[in-house]
Amino acid sequence: MARTAETPRSLDLGLLLVKYRKRAKLSQIALAAQLGRSHSDVSRYENGKQGMDQATLGAILGVLGVTGAELDEALELHNRISDPNWLALGVDRQLAVVREYEDSAARIINVQPQLVPGPLQTRDYALTVMLAAGATPGEAQTGADFRMARGTKILNGDVEYEAIISEYALRYPACGMGGAADQLRHLQKVAELPHVTIRSTKIAAGYTPMRQGSFVLIESTKSV
Repeated sequence: MARTAETPRSLDLGLLLVKYRKRAKLSQIALAAQLGRSHSDVSRYENGKQGMDQATLGAILGVLGVTGAELDEALELHNRISDPNWLALGVDRQLAVVREYEDSAARIINVQPQLVPGPLQTRDYALTVMLAAGATPGEAQTGADFRMARGTKILNGDVEYEAIISEYALRYPACGMGGAADQLRHLQKVAELPHVTIRSTKIAAGYTPMRQGSFVLIESTKSV
């Protein structure tokens, strides 16, 4: 089977296959044996690097016991695998795909007009934002754990990371003054890392693309 260009939908589909395989309590080797495929084929299906026809996907889903709405969703992802317009159902799935891209990134540019970017947030700042956005305490704790893990991986790694933050986010923090002071000290500390750059735009700077909302640019040298 030919390798295909990685897309958000192919990664999302691959992550779903991993989820369903683990739920079925099968290893990649066991699944490959039932399909009559190689272990490497199954691995590439799950990381979105190898395309498959609908019959192959159907066979995988059949072995994994996927039916109903889950089956329909997987087939829809497959049918639109090359469509660049993608939004996964649920924040957890969106973040899982973003993390896959971050793991292979050579450079990340994170633009935020209202908040400190997630990978640079302190736990107190992250918890405050998530609770204010309507998360339950349990959801906020889980989200903060995920955000801290992302931040640790980026800050302790060597990927070139640049954050562009509006003055508004720094002057009018999304948490109390104590948490805001800790957050600013954290930004000051991480800005000293050789692979991290933090920039701030003035409120009075006029129009910039960040006025349209936050966005992340992820550049990768990984071959797909």
